Parts: sequence; structure tokens; C-alpha cells
Amino acid sequence: MMPEEKSFEVWNDYGVENFDEMVNLFAAFLDDTESEQAEQLGKWVKKHIQPIDFSTTYDDDFDTAYDFYHALFAEGLPFEECTLKSFLANFDVDTEGEWAEFADYFDTKYGWSVYEISPSEKTEYVEELESDEDYDMWYESLCDCADDYED
Repeated sequence: MMPEEKSFEVWNDYGVENFDEMVNLFAAFLDDTESEQAEQLGKWVKKHIQPIDFSTTYDDDFDTAYDFYHALFAEGLPFEECTLKSFLANFDVDTEGEWAEFADYFDTKYGWSVYEISPSEKTEYVEELESDEDYDMWYESLCDCADDYED
């Protein structure tokens, strides 16, 4: 089951900083953060992740990754299990380390198995993302909204 596309006018309400933090959260799980795939991550986040307030950061004093994720998602999840499977299908993820802790959280809290994705499942979730031009225009307008808010 493909994740639903979200309505992202609401990112304007949360601002470019929150969007960038969400992109950075998922970027931490990539095998290569300098890859061409990494450049596509913002498009994927825009398409599939509901905005949240990133007032909670990993820099805060948390004993475990579980505690951080529990605090970050206290107001609700910005995605579903199928969204995380889409992420695994569309990006080369380092499934050990930070992703394993992320997957542990969802396994423990919700019973989601998102440690890895099978090859057959992967084909179900691979998708085209919007053009660079469309994304760049959208991101620029998101930055403009932030500038307008600061003025």
C-alpha cells in the first residue's frame, strides 16, 4: 500500500526550519548523505510527511533514542508504517545504527516492522518524485513565507 500524498500548504504554517529539520532527520539514515538520492529527500518529505513542530531536538538531554522519538512524536505521528517502507524503497538506507534505533522505536511502540524491506515489497513502493524545478519553486516559496513571517 503506497502512502497517501499529503497536503503541504500547512508546511507554510510550520516554516522552512521545521521542514529542513524533518529532511535532516531522514537524511541521518542514508548510506551516503552526499549522494544524488540525498538531493531527492526533500521532495519525498514534502510528498509524504505531515509537518510537526521540531521544538524537540536530539541536542536536548535524552538518555536514549527511544526517549527522543517518544518526545518528538508526542503530539502524533506525521506518517504511517507504509510511509517508512516507502522511504526504505526509495533511498539507500543504512539499516544499522540510527535507523535500527528508529525502527526499534516503531516496533516497540506500534508493532511496525520497518527494519528492512524485501525486494518484492520494494517494487511496490518505488515512485517518481516531482521535478527539480517544481520542488525548487515550492521550497523558495516556503522560504519566502518564513521571510514574510520574520518581517
